[in-house]
Amino acid sequence: MRLGFLSRVLSVLKERWGKNRGVGRTDRMASVGATPHQGAVPISDYRELSEYECAVILRLLTVNGLPVKEYSDQLLRCRVRGTGDPDNYGSIYFDPERSLTMPKPVMVDALSKDQDGIPVLVILHAQTTVVAELEFVKADGTPLIERPHPDTFELE
Repeated sequence: MRLGFLSRVLSVLKERWGKNRGVGRTDRMASVGATPHQGAVPISDYRELSEYECAVILRLLTVNGLPVKEYSDQLLRCRVRGTGDPDNYGSIYFDPERSLTMPKPVMVDALSKDQDGIPVLVILHAQTTVVAELEFVKADGTPLIERPHPDTFELE
């Protein structure tokens, strides 16, 4: 039932953006500013979340038992930008004026694996009640071969 809701939210986001941007494929990583070997999403003006980023956030909320319905509307208004770090695998910072608001400070995380079997930690940081960052960390520091698909996320 919960995955059906996630599918409906992603469907609405696809309609809003007018095209299918794909989820987790290296050939589509350029749509969010990153390639497997380049890593960084460039610092630029704030932009809307990509479909991949929305899918990651919704999945993080789901695997951590948070009420997804409460946050789906907020996702549509979020603005983000790259961190500018050359080794961040596509991590992003949220515009504090247009971010997700949590009931309390949280660190929502999940674990996945890259194609080479190395663990990838995905973390949603809210140091106050406002989400500040979505972070991807590969355990051995090597470049990602492919960004983790949200369906592969497990509780750490």
